Amino acid sequence: MKDLYIFGDSILKGVVFSSKGPKRYSLYGSTLCERLLAKGVVARNLARMGSTITDGAKTIDSFLTSHAGVKKSSGKVLLGFGGNDSMYRWREIAEAPELEHRQVTDIDTFYRTYSSIAERLKAAGFEVALSTIVPIDPDRYLSHVSRDLGIERIKKWPGLVSGLESMHDAYNEAIVALAERHSAELIDLRGLFTANCKGQEDLLCADGIHPNRTGHLRIEDALADHYS
Repeated sequence: MKDLYIFGDSILKGVVFSSKGPKRYSLYGSTLCERLLAKGVVARNLARMGSTITDGAKTIDSFLTSHAGVKKSSGKVLLGFGGNDSMYRWREIAEAPELEHRQVTDIDTFYRTYSSIAERLKAAGFEVALSTIVPIDPDRYLSHVSRDLGIERIKKWPGLVSGLESMHDAYNEAIVALAERHSAELIDLRGLFTANCKGQEDLLCADGIHPNRTGHLRIEDALADHYS
């Protein structure tokens, strides 16, 4: 049996968003772990909704401490961070759209922290893979994040001029560079949503950022194939 540990945010956790009903966020009902187990891979999904790379570093600190006595070549790790780091603090923007606003984690800190995580995991004997960031639907996303803040105030922020389509770009490029730097596998989840499909909006929930069930199944199939 092979071991696979999955760390990341709500995308790898399998979270879906619903604008209707009492429960806005739920899990789509992944069968990835069962599918991989049938192929001899014991997968543990340790991803957490809302996690940034800083949160991930703390989680992996604890993970490595608990595996300190495990021998080398002790399994594989899939990392999927960046979506939350690349976001903006929309309430602050709505309150002062005339000011400069930075993303939750600046790109240099993101790169350094992610690089440290990859180095430490590899030093502990794990094979590391990184996943790219799932794209957003800009219109749905802006409508979602501004729902209680006032979209007109947010639209006054000059940072929107370049468009939200580029929100992830630098972080996604950093992930690609990190995979090359650390000789880690790169799993292109972004490409699943932008290539050979009718339109990424058909794969996302109403919030414009979480994959819907169809989108998550596309990710699940890709991961099941990759780790089989």
